[in-house]
Amino acid sequence: MKPLHLVVLILVGVGIMLGVTLMQKKQGASGPVVVKASGPPADAAFLDPEVQPLDVATGGGAFTGQWVKAPGWQVGITNITPADSGGKALRIELPSHPTMRGMSAWLVAIVPEDEDIKKGDFCVLSGRIDSVDKFHDGYAESLRVVMRDVTLTKIK
Repeated sequence: MKPLHLVVLILVGVGIMLGVTLMQKKQGASGPVVVKASGPPADAAFLDPEVQPLDVATGGGAFTGQWVKAPGWQVGITNITPADSGGKALRIELPSHPTMRGMSAWLVAIVPEDEDIKKGDFCVLSGRIDSVDKFHDGYAESLRVVMRDVTLTKIK
């Protein structure tokens, strides 16, 4: 092979690699933002796909430890506060049901501090149901579902 052919071949290869890299960067900028958790263990118990966040909140802890399978639940972020254990607590107000008689229900998804999400964003999330709590906020009872090991896909 002549030296000129080798140089041309190398330049074409570099050009192809550069083109692929630029396409990947461009697709990444316009595609969904995904935050991946470590994921469920091999022996994980999953919620039935028809189970929704309000079902978990009113289930009295029956779903604790189970995983919401991807793609997960589509939610809107109501508020964001610091999580007690570090990171951010994405707070999602759940729609009430007539049988709740004035109770409120919340889904709280714990994500890393550097997560690029803000109040009002919509996303799809899956992860592990860590706890289901019932508490009184001074006016009415509230239900809170806490999710950890969350995988989140921001909807643009």
